[in-house]
Amino acid sequence: ILLPGHLAVVIKKSNPGIPLLTSCLYLLVSCFLHAVWCAGCGVNKGRRPVRKCQCASPGRNPCRQRGDPMERWKDCLAALVPYYNHDGGNATLIFTCSGDIIEDRRTVKWNLRRLARLFSVDLEAARRNQGEFLHYSQGLPLPLSPNLVLVPLKTRQAVGKNDGCHCYLNPSAVVDLLEAKEQGNVRSIIVLPGENRIPCHYTLKTVRKRLRDGAIALERHRAALLPGSTIPQVSSQDYRKLLEQLVYTLVAGARRES
Repeated sequence: ILLPGHLAVVIKKSNPGIPLLTSCLYLLVSCFLHAVWCAGCGVNKGRRPVRKCQCASPGRNPCRQRGDPMERWKDCLAALVPYYNHDGGNATLIFTCSGDIIEDRRTVKWNLRRLARLFSVDLEAARRNQGEFLHYSQGLPLPLSPNLVLVPLKTRQAVGKNDGCHCYLNPSAVVDLLEAKEQGNVRSIIVLPGENRIPCHYTLKTVRKRLRDGAIALERHRAALLPGSTIPQVSSQDYRKLLEQLVYTLVAGARRES
């Protein structure tokens, strides 16, 4: 304020016929036109405002990349978790198998539908198929590819009517399951890679049952993609034992040859 006033006095002294108010207005208009010219010529081009990460927990990815997050993380997805961001918006935390957490301003429902389109899966048909096999209609697992099935689990109390309260979890990404004591509606804790923890409103028994149903749904999906396959009849423990026997046989053969 002092600098334009001082310059106006200088203009007044150099041009005695110009009123002081007119010189002030002339100066302000000149400053405005100069600012507009600088913006149009790109004087400040390249200086982007720094967007600080609004995350509260460590390990969350501070760089919010633009574009479609599902396209980048569909092959290493651990969970889609609903949360309310700092603006009160209904957003999504994307947990990856490498331990990263990516914030996305869109809802879990949007990300789930986008993920299904990437894998060419009809969500309604998948729910109907699993419901007929598992004989229940709520919280059904959703197999999306031969390597990915998502299991819905309640992780929060929704504020809005259509906000949603379920996360979608990849059972193969679960590191551990813990029991939660005296934490309100939270009854269990799901541990993901990177020591990331998700509070769950289901008991450990219910969570284990949902994860087991997810594994069954994934095996059925693999069998449907490979007609005549016996994949559903072989468990992961059987595969592990078979691999151990093969490794033992190879090592024993190498020792005999040496």
